[in-house]
Amino acid sequence: MSLRHRFRVIAWGTCTLVSAASCSAPYAPDLKFVPRTLDASSVAVSGDNPQATDDAMIPPTSAFDASPLVGQQETDSSPQQQFGTDASVPIDNGSGSVDAAASPPHQPPDAGPPRAHAATIVVTTVDDLMCYSPENVGAIWIAESSGAFVETLQEWGKTRIDHLVLWNSATSDAGLSGSTVDAITGATAQSYGTRVAYWNFTDATGRTVPDGPYRVYFETCDDNVPGPNTFVTFTKGPTAATFTFPDTTYFQDLKVIVMP
Repeated sequence: MSLRHRFRVIAWGTCTLVSAASCSAPYAPDLKFVPRTLDASSVAVSGDNPQATDDAMIPPTSAFDASPLVGQQETDSSPQQQFGTDASVPIDNGSGSVDAAASPPHQPPDAGPPRAHAATIVVTTVDDLMCYSPENVGAIWIAESSGAFVETLQEWGKTRIDHLVLWNSATSDAGLSGSTVDAITGATAQSYGTRVAYWNFTDATGRTVPDGPYRVYFETCDDNVPGPNTFVTFTKGPTAATFTFPDTTYFQDLKVIVMP
């Protein structure tokens, strides 16, 4: 991942406040006051007493929020604000009117045919626009209905894998710290998007698990603090079933197809 700096420049009176924040360490702003030279066009001369007419101070519209982003389980199914462009929002065609033809409804991605004798799991991860975005690490794993770890399905990321706080905690609690047995693993992802994972109904020891309710967890991170995560519950049973779930802010198009 490349090192990235972000800046906030705030004009206040006759000084400019420059703030720099680095992603490589805890936030410690470096503040400098730089004198600002008055533009001659902003000074009105009356006799020998020049008076600055540019007296209005520009208050800061926002400050750099360096508070940690705490990963939270997302279970609220109500609509939430999302970053980027929502394809379901009508688009102004420039003439002041809305072009309905230019705003087709959102279509879930085509994940292909489900896999036989397995659970096919589909999710679209959404960029949370943090420090190293769009580069991100992440994991998808199966757990019992209690949350107890069963098996990792996918894990991407090496250098910052320790930032997958929930996944690391789940595998550690199971005595299988960082377990990726039978999982598809890879390097840090260069973008967000749709992922398809498959579960063959076994645990990390290769044992076939019994029918019943299970959870599938999703976690991503693109910063030096915990990132977004969520889970959904589905049932492994003797008959085929398809489970669909409402979108959350950072995980969309959630679907589990069970094919015994």
